[in-house]
Amino acid sequence: MQKMTVAPKAAGTRVFKDKAELLMSEIEHAIPQVQPDDLCVDGKPKVEALEALVGEQITEAQRDQACKNVEAAAKAEAARVKAEAKSKEKPAEPKVESEGES
Repeated sequence: MQKMTVAPKAAGTRVFKDKAELLMSEIEHAIPQVQPDDLCVDGKPKVEALEALVGEQITEAQRDQACKNVEAAAKAEAARVKAEAKSKEKPAEPKVESEGES
């Protein structure tokens, strides 16, 4: 039987398939904590800065994938918020023409 890694999550408990998935989640959560001095020219966090935050060695590929995941999640959240705000907007009142107007 395979051992599962469990980590707390806001809406409950998340079960990770393996240690790599858990590490990716930890990297994703560490990205917003990186200080401006620890960013590369392209805006991505330095691998060493993320390693210091998660306490494990990571590769540039893992860092790059985590950055893509964080960016995709941010875009999805922004789209969700925009759609929610739009659904709360009051629909425009239909124009009613009175008699004698054409």
